[in-house]
Amino acid sequence: MASGLVRSALSYPSLNPPGVNLHNVWYRGTVEFRWFEATLHAGRIKAYLQFCLAVAAKALNGRAASSRKRDFDPQSAKYDFRVFLLHLGLIGDEFKTARKHLMANMPGDAAFKNGRPKPEDVLPDEPETTTLTNEAGQVPGLTV
Repeated sequence: MASGLVRSALSYPSLNPPGVNLHNVWYRGTVEFRWFEATLHAGRIKAYLQFCLAVAAKALNGRAASSRKRDFDPQSAKYDFRVFLLHLGLIGDEFKTARKHLMANMPGDAAFKNGRPKPEDVLPDEPETTTLTNEAGQVPGLTV
């Protein structure tokens, strides 16, 4: 799930070479993230750095991982990526711009998993009112 979401979020068409290069771990003790296009935009650079640091922190501090592969659903991609970012710890106002830049290219709606609900097309002209009556046709509690 994460690779499809990251590919879609960062508009990276193919991950060849792979998005994460672990080759340098044994030589230099570093990890390379090759997900990002070159940019001079300070907000995007900050968002990319915060995202990489959050992924690395989750990898170091996570107690468990799931190997279950999930299908990429374009209708819920933005929502799924937002939830993924929140699980990484990118919560609050300090990460608001990071979430904005990372989710800018995502299809779908960030607030609703299955798309924004459509308002009801036909509204009744008069609201229906129901009145409870007893066997005699009188409203209980009212005496005339």
